Amino acid sequence: MDCKDDELLLKQSPFQFNWSERYIACVGDNGGTTNDGILAGYKGAVQIIINDIKNGQGIEDELIYPLVYSIRHSIELALKISISIIRDIYYIKNEKFDIQENELHTHDIETLSKYVKKLYVIDKRISGLFDIALDYAKDFYFDKQSDIFRYECNLEGKELLKELQISHICIEILEKKFLRMNELFNDAFYSLEMMKNEYSLNTWTKKLSRNDIEQISKELMPITRWREEAFNDNKEEIKKKYGLSSKALSDAINIIKNNPLFANNINSSITLGKISDEELNQYAKMISEFTKPDQFETKERRAGEGMEELLKNIQKEAEKWDALSKNISKEALLSLAAFGNMFETGDVYCENYQKHYDHFEKDHNIRRDYLVRKIGTYKYALKVLKGMEWCGQCNYMTILLPLIEKIADENNFSCRYEKLDNAW
Repeated sequence: MDCKDDELLLKQSPFQFNWSERYIACVGDNGGTTNDGILAGYKGAVQIIINDIKNGQGIEDELIYPLVYSIRHSIELALKISISIIRDIYYIKNEKFDIQENELHTHDIETLSKYVKKLYVIDKRISGLFDIALDYAKDFYFDKQSDIFRYECNLEGKELLKELQISHICIEILEKKFLRMNELFNDAFYSLEMMKNEYSLNTWTKKLSRNDIEQISKELMPITRWREEAFNDNKEEIKKKYGLSSKALSDAINIIKNNPLFANNINSSITLGKISDEELNQYAKMISEFTKPDQFETKERRAGEGMEELLKNIQKEAEKWDALSKNISKEALLSLAAFGNMFETGDVYCENYQKHYDHFEKDHNIRRDYLVRKIGTYKYALKVLKGMEWCGQCNYMTILLPLIEKIADENNFSCRYEKLDNAW
């Protein structure tokens, strides 16, 4: 490169868009820079560096510095992301979050770990997400300012690696611990987001999470036995187990009686949607009619059909769809679609059923024939059943499940309702 090349290159900024460049990263307003994205970048850098070392494409005594720094910084970011999600839960519950923003700007992993533990009280499940991960994070407590692997000396001129008597770093052990921490933090992020979504449903009390209330609903005697003397003993056991006052348990019981899933656990029933027994039978008949062996979808065009024959068959099938579904009300179709959509979107909360119903009802582009064809497959029927299960709709399931199982038996389907979680 000569001076003329320097003149040209100096005029170019790497932080501005250039059409002639092949590799361009999107950041800021263009890429949506977030701590999650930055964390993913550092974790990716760790694997690239380790692979380069293993493949002999780099010198470990040099690459160890960006390697350890990237691992350390990924831990710092993971802790700060975790604290941010837990803070959201505090805000949803209207609880005081007494860690100041400036305190969270620390680089000290030990301090950040203490903050996470301090926040355990908002939900007892959180400790199980972090205890092991925080034990792994202790390896990096010594690097308080995140500078030991960035500079030869710190601000005081101290060579900290020498003072700490660190003279060797086992890269394979480092990698194994990094991968395990990565696994634990990923699981924690997912679970925290689920908790956050759970709390947003407002199905909780001062002392009990939705998960606690659901568990209590399984421990309560059937509602038909609540007038018995044994029910008092049942309540006392629950109060003792969860550390509840009589009022706190009463608040939980009121939630249970008004929640479709929890009510089902005490042998009560809250019906969602309006689907008659006859409509469920007709729905199963429609699925059976349009399902063929060894496939989950409806019958399609056969090979060798000409256009005229194809159009006639399409018309006949459309008429058949209409005939088989004419006795199923629009409200029933919307309900069936809503239950299936809950499974398709992974929404396990019965509190959100109406949102899924409204999704189909309020979209004026969705016509009746679309709904019929959407729900009228064996595969979708399994999703409907799973949505009904999540919503505690045993009355519907008692009728529909045997009919769908019969279709599976007749067509020798390997994918069944009980295996659905592993199938899709």
